[in-house]
Amino acid sequence: MRYVQRLVNISVIGTGIVLFGLPVGYAPAQPAAPPAGAVSAVPDPSRSTVSGTIAQYLMNHHGDIDGLLLEDGLQVHVPPHMAKELAATVKPHDAVTIQGYRSPDGPVIASPVITNTKTGRSLTEHEPGPFDRPILPPHVKDMFLAEKHTHGIVQTLLYGPRGEINGVVLDNHAIVHIPPHATQQTASLLQPGHSIDAVGYGTENHYGLAIEATAVGATGSPLTPIPQPGSAELRR
Repeated sequence: MRYVQRLVNISVIGTGIVLFGLPVGYAPAQPAAPPAGAVSAVPDPSRSTVSGTIAQYLMNHHGDIDGLLLEDGLQVHVPPHMAKELAATVKPHDAVTIQGYRSPDGPVIASPVITNTKTGRSLTEHEPGPFDRPILPPHVKDMFLAEKHTHGIVQTLLYGPRGEINGVVLDNHAIVHIPPHATQQTASLLQPGHSIDAVGYGTENHYGLAIEATAVGATGSPLTPIPQPGSAELRR
């Protein structure tokens, strides 16, 4: 009798541990949540989607890539902390598809998702990580810039995020940035087709030449100084 009772107890315990081959408290696995920051496959209707071919990188006067210029003149703004990722994803002459917010005030698209049409690789704008922030502030980096001179024919006007003109690209691919307070002063000179000379402080690297102008003028004419705030003004 004790033997039978022991078998019953074992059977009950065994049933409590495994029921139809499943442990007590078993629940089917739930689908994993998408990772934070993942891009939805559903297009955002508030964004514009355009396709084109990259004419060249855009670059600030510190030598950091901060955007793309497409062959049709559209400018794609990308924060400079993403420069290396951008250069690894797309290059001049690559065909691309861009999804982003297009400015109503100029040929500018921001907050983009950039896709290389040939390779399928994509890059989405993101906030800087802990190692993406510059070690030196801009005014300190300015102290290490060299004076550069360039000349050429104005090919494209450059625009800021609000549609304001803030520079030009010349036919030699050099980029001349103009301080916002000087755009009215230089507006008649910085027009497509005009030949100009420009002097300023900037960087020349394997991506190209970019300067923050301190003086500009029509080719063959005296240069007109541009008032510069901060350290650039002290250099003159």
